[in-house]
Amino acid sequence: MQKYWTGGLFLLLLGLTNPAQTVSETWPEKEVSIEKPWTIEFNQTMDEEMLENNNYIGIREPDGTFHPLERTVNGNSVRLEPEVFYEDGQTYELFISPELQSETGETIKTGVVQTFKADYEVSEFEREVVDLTNEERKQHGLDPLELNEELSKVAKEKSRDMHENQYFDHQSPTYGSPFTMMNEFGFDYAAAGENIAAGQVSPEEVVAAWMNSEGHRENILNDAYDEIGVGYLDSDGEYVTYWTQMFYTPKQ
Repeated sequence: MQKYWTGGLFLLLLGLTNPAQTVSETWPEKEVSIEKPWTIEFNQTMDEEMLENNNYIGIREPDGTFHPLERTVNGNSVRLEPEVFYEDGQTYELFISPELQSETGETIKTGVVQTFKADYEVSEFEREVVDLTNEERKQHGLDPLELNEELSKVAKEKSRDMHENQYFDHQSPTYGSPFTMMNEFGFDYAAAGENIAAGQVSPEEVVAAWMNSEGHRENILNDAYDEIGVGYLDSDGEYVTYWTQMFYTPKQ
């Protein structure tokens, strides 16, 4: 079976085999952005019902938990959307069953177990929130906040935690207050703050909502802060979208 990687996507070419000899091949570990979808391409049109069946393609967590993932099937191509359970630095497996068949009944030569490590990258939406926040500060004669990517990982974890534990509050059942959470992740602060929001569909909408709320506006326009982290999550939860801003000035 010929296979290769390009730009974070991978392609799997179909071959004939005896169904009784189906096996799975393990590929070397890769680093994969938490934000990027998987695209799997076959060199023949596959059985669409099998591709849409949750038993044949999915993600396995280290404890063996299997997630089928949301998918879009288009002929010989399958797109798997990124999922909220990914944790930065954690290792997962993408599983493709060797029992998959083409629409003419041919079985793929081997299945695949692709081990990958989830790698956090600041998303476009998160960067837009930083830019819009700094535009508000500029209009009020304040210095821009510097984007701290490590702090953005913490903000992302707060958004994920709200989704996973079905709450919307500054106080986390997992990490406690935002200040306790920052300390736990190694941020020793002289000044710190947090804004959260849920349900807004765009950076423009969420920043506008914060600016129209006195307490959130005070955080955005607080000249005691030097750095910012932003965590955005698009989920299937109650509010669908979760947003977290963390403000920070390191202790000297």
